[in-house]
Amino acid sequence: MLTLNQVAYRWPDAAADCLHAISLELRDGEWLALTGDNGAGKSTLLRIMAGLLSPTSGSVTLNGEPIAQLKNRQRAAAIGVLFQEAENQIFHSNVAQEVAFGLKLQRLSAEEISRRTQAALRLCQLTDVAEAHPLDLHAAP
Repeated sequence: MLTLNQVAYRWPDAAADCLHAISLELRDGEWLALTGDNGAGKSTLLRIMAGLLSPTSGSVTLNGEPIAQLKNRQRAAAIGVLFQEAENQIFHSNVAQEVAFGLKLQRLSAEEISRRTQAALRLCQLTDVAEAHPLDLHAAP
């Protein structure tokens, strides 16, 4: 479980916090989408939740452990983040390889990577576009 308790953030040299007293719990298997106006703090909050940025005050824990004390590999195994500039985050030439990328970083066996990749493609209804380039995907009308 990812827990934020009274998290606030203030950018260096800023006069005021951009995030104020945010508390939430995100349980294993849950997904979260943040929406809001430009400059509302969505990306800042995601970076704090992923342990990429430390809050000015408050705490962030992953399964009861302070997220800042976890190794990158531990965080990566539990938390995935997709930022709004997806084209800057594409590393492979097809959807299946892109889905498998994070699993390879966890040094799982080839069989486990294949199993999890196929399961994720089915879950997201992407099996029919598994060999397509990720930037060629688009929303249906």
